[in-house]
Amino acid sequence: MQFLEAQETVCDLLGIEYSSISQNGQFSLDEIKEAISRAAKRAWSYKKWDIKEGSKKITAIDTEYYDYPNDFVAGSIKILRVAGKKYDKLSYEAYQKHFEENSNSTDKYFAEYARFLFVNKNAYSVGDEIDAYGKKRSTKLSDDGDPLPFSPDSDDEENSGNDAIVLLAYSYLLLSSKKKNPSKARLVKVDAFEVLDEIWAEMDANRMREKNKGRPLFKYINFFQ
Repeated sequence: MQFLEAQETVCDLLGIEYSSISQNGQFSLDEIKEAISRAAKRAWSYKKWDIKEGSKKITAIDTEYYDYPNDFVAGSIKILRVAGKKYDKLSYEAYQKHFEENSNSTDKYFAEYARFLFVNKNAYSVGDEIDAYGKKRSTKLSDDGDPLPFSPDSDDEENSGNDAIVLLAYSYLLLSSKKKNPSKARLVKVDAFEVLDEIWAEMDANRMREKNKGRPLFKYINFFQ
């Protein structure tokens, strides 16, 4: 679903003709766009969706720290590799203490602080590739062709999360001073979050089926020893 399609759908729910929205006497197009954008941000932050996972490549240089990726949530980088080697994450305080005591340490450590990424330069070579994996921030919907968050690859590939965004936007408009319909707004909002919860339950079930190497999903007790 694209931003334009969401606008048209919200207009349908409101009983407004999108093609003549400037004459509807209720909501402006900007108000409808703002409601959808607000709903998209709310849905994005609601759960730890798979669509929030992101990666960033950085070419290593001779420096103590790097600017944090602009589109990443601060503190969200959990996995970092340099030249294919995994680095362990320390708190910023532990990282500083370690190198105060071991300035020449080649331990593969990294840390974060104030939207800066610290990576032990003693452990890599200039030109190595740094791969950082973290959580992406919500992107702003602006152009009509922008896909909604639950269409991460193309607007033709989506799940019902986008429908939930439309419902949330509708609930915000119902609650506005122009509609003043809080009872219906609450019902629509409940429907929206039920959709999001159903999506999350399915994702969570899929995660539960995953098994890390050497770590069984469930602990079995041998009663026949």
